[in-house]
Order: sequence, then structure tokens, then C-alpha cells
Amino acid sequence: MVSPGVRKMERACPILIEIKLSDEPAKSGLEPGSRELDELLERLPDLGHIQMRGLMTVAPLDENPETVRACFRQLRRLRDELAARHARMDYGELSMGMSGDFEIAIEEGSTLVRIGTAIFGARPKPE
Repeated sequence: MVSPGVRKMERACPILIEIKLSDEPAKSGLEPGSRELDELLERLPDLGHIQMRGLMTVAPLDENPETVRACFRQLRRLRDELAARHARMDYGELSMGMSGDFEIAIEEGSTLVRIGTAIFGARPKPE
């Protein structure tokens, strides 16, 4: 029974799975090659209200553009490996790259970039 005021969604909610490719404590996501990632990808196709659209990551903060490039390349390769093992999923979106590194991300195959700082400016520092 559906609670009053709550309606069943007639569509699936698109999601991206975040993959942690950095040792930085501020970064989050599932570890590549983890049991949790494989279990999630096995179960997702049976959850009709959730539709995976691809993967995302946030590159490490590093002045060396090749460090960032390696991170993006790693996500693209992981996507290819996961698509071969979990073929029932949609891996069309590869979200990587932010205002400071989106050019490299596009070169490495990103289909979605997050460029809020480039458009709106830096966020004020929390006090």
C-alpha cells in the first residue's frame, strides 16, 4: 500500500556510480575491483526504479596534468572492463572533469563535465 501523499514513480531515476580513484580522504565512491561494486552491478538491473547511466569520478588535486589524465584514463578502462563483465548495464555516460581539468577529461572520453566554478565562480569558504 502506498502512503497517502506518496505516488509511485512512473519512470526510472537515472544514476551514475561514483568510483574512487584517489587516495585523498575527501574523495568518495566505490573502489574499482571491489566486491561491493560487482554486487551492485549484479543487482541494479533488477531494480526497475533505478537506471544506471554510467560512471563518474573526481580526479585528485594535482598540479601535474598527467596525474589527472591517468585518473580519467583509468576510469575509461574500468568502464570498458565492467561493460564486458556486466553487459546488462548502460555505460554510456562517463562523468569526469571539472572546471580546472575538463579539457583533459574530454580528451580522455568524458561525456559529462561539471564546470560550475567556471560559470559561477568559486564558492565562498565556509566559516
